[in-house]
Amino acid sequence: MIKSRNGMFACLAIGVLGLIGTFAAIGQDAPRAMHSYLVAFVFWLALAWGSLGWVLAFNTGRSRWVVLIRRAIEVNASTIPVFALLSVPIFMNLPSLYSWADNPLAGSGDPHLLRFRAVYLGQNFVLARAVLYFALTGALGTALYRWSRLQDARPGELIYTVRQRFWSAAGLPPLALIIAFAGIDWVMSLQPGWISTMFGFYMIAGAVVGAMGLFAIQSAWLQTTNRLPGKLPRRGQHNLGLLLFAFTIFWAYVAFAQFLLIWMGDMPEELSWMLARTVGAWQPVAYFLLIGHFCIPFALLLPVTIKVRPLALAWVGAWVMLCCYVDVYWLIMPHLDAAPHPTWMDLTAFLGVGGIAGATWFWQASLGAAAPVGDQYIDDSMQPSHG
Repeated sequence: MIKSRNGMFACLAIGVLGLIGTFAAIGQDAPRAMHSYLVAFVFWLALAWGSLGWVLAFNTGRSRWVVLIRRAIEVNASTIPVFALLSVPIFMNLPSLYSWADNPLAGSGDPHLLRFRAVYLGQNFVLARAVLYFALTGALGTALYRWSRLQDARPGELIYTVRQRFWSAAGLPPLALIIAFAGIDWVMSLQPGWISTMFGFYMIAGAVVGAMGLFAIQSAWLQTTNRLPGKLPRRGQHNLGLLLFAFTIFWAYVAFAQFLLIWMGDMPEELSWMLARTVGAWQPVAYFLLIGHFCIPFALLLPVTIKVRPLALAWVGAWVMLCCYVDVYWLIMPHLDAAPHPTWMDLTAFLGVGGIAGATWFWQASLGAAAPVGDQYIDDSMQPSHG
């Protein structure tokens, strides 16, 4: 069992103090405070949704090698409901973030498109979609974790495995759509006149690679603190590294595809968004993402050496998570600032949202064992021959 009252209360204290600092800043500079909050919210929620995606993928693919360490990522997915509460400040301060909140016809474009946009970005419709996103993903993440815990008390009970596999397979397509549409609703609509058919895929790629980076850290922590009932074989650790490596490449592919489509289209309404982030003061950040988010992890993970060492892979995972945060910052902040201008509000928002999510994680983790000990394939996951 992962029981850490100190960890939970430390995260809770950090989270509460961070949120108090951020909310206090709203009275001084609401647009700045809310953009910082949006960056933190999107980053941490992407990790939770990406984690749910991995749980669904592992269950659907009947992956045995991951069973021993799967519980950590199940707990990640079970934290989704708390983000519904954390989203309330955003919907209470929409005019501080989005031009369409005051003027649904904001932005340029075809009159028919503007009328559609006015309906789609109507505040009530945006809120209704958010409720749907959190209801579906929160229920799915909670149910999968609950079934996994119930199986601990009834080792080998196949009904829970069958349920997890069925609902995981059924949940993968809706989850992908939810991440994509949430990215459109909350990030792409910051500039309502800009449209990218690849943006949803870009948000999905960032979520899954960031979640895998977090999973690498958690796996190393569980192994080095001897919280698991057995040892993860070299092949299982290698698989973890391979997934981080593969989805680093996937993120780069999607990022390049979006850039290429905008460049080839050469349409002013599309170029304005890209130019604001790749030319001028934000250009160094774009180069950082190219090198830091792709080239560095690609080079580090290409040989097998780091992939099979839990602590080394954890450091790469931490670097990938850092790059994911910078990526979200790069997506959102140029809407407010013509040049990078980090403030203390970025830190308080990051710690506030992350602290509450971390406290929720420790609380949820304390409800069950550190590994799904009732899963009939847990012994297989500790055998070198299983992948």
